[in-house]
Amino acid sequence: MVDKNMLKSLINDYLNLGYHCLRIEHKMYSFNDYKGLLLGYTPYFNYKCRSLLLWSRKNNVDISSITIDDLCVPYTYFSPHQWWMKGMTVYIEKCLIKLRKADFNRHFDDFEDLYDYVLSLKITKGRLFMYDLTCRIGSCLGIYPEKFIYLQYGSEAGANILHDKGCISLPDNWEIRVPASVFASVLPGLKAMDIESFLCIYKAELKNLY
Repeated sequence: MVDKNMLKSLINDYLNLGYHCLRIEHKMYSFNDYKGLLLGYTPYFNYKCRSLLLWSRKNNVDISSITIDDLCVPYTYFSPHQWWMKGMTVYIEKCLIKLRKADFNRHFDDFEDLYDYVLSLKITKGRLFMYDLTCRIGSCLGIYPEKFIYLQYGSEAGANILHDKGCISLPDNWEIRVPASVFASVLPGLKAMDIESFLCIYKAELKNLY
Protein backbone atom coordinates (compact mmCIF):
# COMPACT_ATOMS: atom_id res chain seq x y z
CA MET A 1 0.00 0.00 0.00
CA VAL A 2 1.23 3.46 -0.87
CA ASP A 3 2.29 5.57 2.12
CA LYS A 4 -0.23 8.40 1.72
CA ASN A 5 1.23 10.32 4.66
CA MET A 6 4.64 10.35 3.01
CA LEU A 7 3.10 11.51 -0.26
CA LYS A 8 1.23 14.27 1.56
CA SER A 9 4.48 15.29 3.26
CA LEU A 10 6.23 15.55 -0.13
CA ILE A 11 3.39 17.69 -1.50
CA ASN A 12 3.58 19.99 1.53
CA ASP A 13 7.35 20.23 1.11
CA TYR A 14 6.85 21.26 -2.50
CA LEU A 15 4.22 23.84 -1.57
CA ASN A 16 6.66 25.36 0.93
CA LEU A 17 9.49 25.64 -1.58
CA GLY A 18 9.05 24.65 -5.22
CA TYR A 19 5.66 26.33 -5.61
CA HIS A 20 7.10 29.74 -4.72
CA CYS A 21 10.41 29.19 -6.54
CA LEU A 22 8.65 28.39 -9.79
CA ARG A 23 6.57 31.57 -9.64
CA ILE A 24 9.53 33.77 -8.76
CA GLU A 25 11.54 32.26 -11.59
CA HIS A 26 8.74 32.95 -14.08
CA LYS A 27 9.06 36.65 -13.29
CA MET A 28 12.67 36.70 -14.46
CA TYR A 29 11.74 36.64 -18.14
CA SER A 30 10.54 39.27 -20.60
CA PHE A 31 10.47 39.99 -24.32
CA ASN A 32 13.16 42.60 -23.68
CA ASP A 33 15.58 39.73 -23.09
CA TYR A 34 15.35 37.13 -25.86
CA LYS A 35 18.65 35.55 -24.87
CA GLY A 36 17.25 34.96 -21.38
CA LEU A 37 14.13 33.39 -22.89
CA LEU A 38 16.30 31.08 -24.96
CA LEU A 39 18.89 30.02 -22.39
CA GLY A 40 17.01 30.49 -19.15
CA TYR A 41 18.61 31.44 -15.84
CA THR A 42 19.54 29.77 -12.58
CA PRO A 43 18.13 32.13 -9.94
CA TYR A 44 20.10 33.14 -6.86
CA PHE A 45 18.83 35.47 -4.17
CA ASN A 46 20.46 37.80 -1.67
CA TYR A 47 20.11 36.83 1.96
CA LYS A 48 22.12 38.32 4.82
CA CYS A 49 25.02 39.28 2.55
CA ARG A 50 25.05 35.84 0.91
CA SER A 51 23.99 34.62 -2.53
CA LEU A 52 21.88 31.48 -2.20
CA LEU A 53 20.50 29.18 -4.87
CA LEU A 54 16.74 29.77 -4.95
CA TRP A 55 15.77 26.13 -5.53
CA SER A 56 18.05 24.63 -2.86
CA ARG A 57 16.37 22.74 -0.02
CA LYS A 58 19.49 23.29 2.11
CA ASN A 59 19.06 27.04 2.60
CA ASN A 60 16.79 26.84 5.67
CA VAL A 61 15.22 30.11 4.57
CA ASP A 62 11.51 30.90 4.44
CA ILE A 63 11.11 31.15 0.66
CA SER A 64 7.61 32.57 1.01
CA SER A 65 9.19 35.88 2.03
CA ILE A 66 11.47 36.01 -1.04
CA THR A 67 10.37 38.10 -4.04
CA ILE A 68 11.73 38.85 -7.50
CA ASP A 69 13.37 41.94 -6.01
CA ASP A 70 15.57 39.73 -3.83
CA LEU A 71 17.14 37.93 -6.80
CA CYS A 72 20.74 38.66 -7.69
CA VAL A 73 20.99 40.79 -10.84
CA PRO A 74 22.06 40.77 -13.55
CA TYR A 75 20.91 37.18 -14.14
CA THR A 76 24.06 35.55 -15.48
CA TYR A 77 23.68 31.80 -14.96
CA PHE A 78 22.33 29.50 -17.68
CA SER A 79 19.39 27.31 -16.78
CA PRO A 80 20.88 23.95 -15.71
CA HIS A 81 18.68 22.35 -18.38
CA GLN A 82 20.34 24.40 -21.12
CA TRP A 83 23.99 24.24 -20.10
CA TRP A 84 24.72 22.21 -23.25
CA MET A 85 24.38 25.44 -25.26
CA LYS A 86 27.24 27.18 -23.45
CA GLY A 87 29.75 28.38 -26.02
CA MET A 88 27.52 27.51 -29.00
CA THR A 89 27.46 31.13 -30.19
CA VAL A 90 26.49 30.43 -33.81
CA TYR A 91 23.60 28.17 -32.82
CA ILE A 92 22.42 30.63 -30.17
CA GLU A 93 22.41 33.53 -32.61
CA LYS A 94 20.41 31.53 -35.18
CA CYS A 95 17.85 30.71 -32.49
CA LEU A 96 17.68 34.34 -31.37
CA ILE A 97 16.97 35.49 -34.92
CA LYS A 98 14.01 33.09 -35.08
CA LEU A 99 12.71 34.27 -31.71
CA ARG A 100 12.95 37.94 -32.65
CA LYS A 101 11.03 37.31 -35.87
CA ALA A 102 8.27 35.36 -34.11
CA ASP A 103 4.83 36.91 -33.60
CA PHE A 104 4.04 36.56 -29.91
CA ASN A 105 1.40 39.28 -30.15
CA ARG A 106 -0.95 36.87 -31.90
CA HIS A 107 -3.76 35.18 -29.98
CA PHE A 108 -3.04 31.83 -28.36
CA ASP A 109 -5.95 29.69 -27.21
CA ASP A 110 -3.96 27.93 -24.50
CA PHE A 111 -0.53 26.54 -23.63
CA GLU A 112 -0.87 23.79 -26.23
CA ASP A 113 -1.48 26.38 -28.94
CA LEU A 114 1.58 28.31 -27.80
CA TYR A 115 3.67 25.11 -27.61
CA ASP A 116 2.75 24.17 -31.17
CA TYR A 117 3.61 27.68 -32.38
CA VAL A 118 7.02 27.61 -30.67
CA LEU A 119 7.60 24.17 -32.18
CA SER A 120 6.82 25.63 -35.63
CA LEU A 121 9.71 28.09 -35.20
CA LYS A 122 12.04 25.07 -35.58
CA ILE A 123 14.35 26.17 -32.81
CA THR A 124 14.40 22.70 -31.27
CA LYS A 125 12.66 19.34 -31.23
CA GLY A 126 14.06 18.41 -27.81
CA ARG A 127 11.15 17.84 -25.43
CA LEU A 128 12.80 19.38 -22.37
CA PHE A 129 14.11 22.43 -24.23
CA MET A 130 10.75 22.90 -25.95
CA TYR A 131 8.89 22.77 -22.66
CA ASP A 132 11.31 25.12 -20.90
CA LEU A 133 11.30 27.60 -23.77
CA THR A 134 7.51 27.57 -24.09
CA CYS A 135 7.12 28.02 -20.32
CA ARG A 136 9.45 31.03 -20.31
CA ILE A 137 7.61 32.60 -23.24
CA GLY A 138 4.28 31.69 -21.68
CA SER A 139 5.26 33.41 -18.44
CA CYS A 140 5.56 36.67 -20.40
CA LEU A 141 2.07 36.15 -21.85
CA GLY A 142 0.37 34.80 -18.75
CA ILE A 143 -0.14 31.43 -20.43
CA TYR A 144 0.64 28.31 -18.40
CA PRO A 145 -0.01 24.56 -18.72
CA GLU A 146 -3.46 23.67 -17.44
CA LYS A 147 -4.97 20.71 -19.24
CA PHE A 148 -1.86 18.59 -19.75
CA ILE A 149 1.31 17.56 -17.93
CA TYR A 150 4.40 17.64 -20.14
CA LEU A 151 6.70 14.74 -19.29
CA GLN A 152 10.39 14.57 -20.10
CA TYR A 153 13.43 13.10 -18.35
CA GLY A 154 12.97 13.80 -14.62
CA SER A 155 9.22 14.37 -14.70
CA GLU A 156 8.74 11.33 -16.92
CA ALA A 157 10.77 9.25 -14.46
CA GLY A 158 8.57 10.45 -11.60
CA ALA A 159 5.39 9.69 -13.53
CA ASN A 160 6.61 6.21 -14.43
CA ILE A 161 7.33 5.48 -10.76
CA LEU A 162 3.77 6.43 -9.80
CA HIS A 163 2.48 4.34 -12.69
CA ASP A 164 4.53 1.30 -11.70
CA LYS A 165 3.31 1.60 -8.10
CA GLY A 166 -0.30 1.65 -9.28
CA CYS A 167 -0.93 5.21 -8.14
CA ILE A 168 -1.81 6.40 -11.65
CA SER A 169 -2.44 4.88 -15.06
CA LEU A 170 -0.49 6.53 -17.85
CA PRO A 171 -2.21 6.34 -21.25
CA ASP A 172 -0.83 3.84 -23.72
CA ASN A 173 1.54 5.23 -26.34
CA TRP A 174 1.42 8.77 -24.93
CA GLU A 175 3.68 11.38 -26.51
CA ILE A 176 4.98 14.65 -25.00
CA ARG A 177 2.05 15.19 -22.63
CA VAL A 178 -0.69 13.41 -20.72
CA PRO A 179 -3.99 14.78 -19.37
CA ALA A 180 -3.70 16.51 -16.00
CA SER A 181 -6.65 14.39 -14.83
CA VAL A 182 -4.28 11.40 -14.68
CA PHE A 183 -2.70 12.90 -11.54
CA ALA A 184 -5.82 14.46 -9.98
CA SER A 185 -6.33 11.85 -7.27
CA VAL A 186 -2.69 11.36 -6.26
CA LEU A 187 -1.55 15.01 -6.46
CA PRO A 188 -4.69 16.96 -5.59
CA GLY A 189 -4.64 20.73 -5.66
CA LEU A 190 -1.42 21.07 -7.69
CA LYS A 191 -1.56 22.99 -10.95
CA ALA A 192 -0.25 21.34 -14.11
CA MET A 193 3.07 23.17 -14.10
CA ASP A 194 3.55 22.27 -10.42
CA ILE A 195 2.84 18.59 -11.08
CA GLU A 196 5.57 18.54 -13.74
CA SER A 197 7.97 20.22 -11.33
CA PHE A 198 6.98 17.96 -8.42
CA LEU A 199 7.51 14.77 -10.43
CA CYS A 200 11.01 15.85 -11.37
CA ILE A 201 12.11 17.12 -7.95
CA TYR A 202 10.82 14.18 -5.91
CA LYS A 203 11.41 11.28 -8.29
CA ALA A 204 13.92 9.71 -5.87
CA GLU A 205 11.58 10.03 -2.88
CA LEU A 206 8.65 8.61 -4.88
CA LYS A 207 10.52 5.30 -5.09
CA ASN A 208 10.04 4.90 -1.34
CA LEU A 209 6.27 5.35 -1.20
CA TYR A 210 5.73 1.72 -0.11
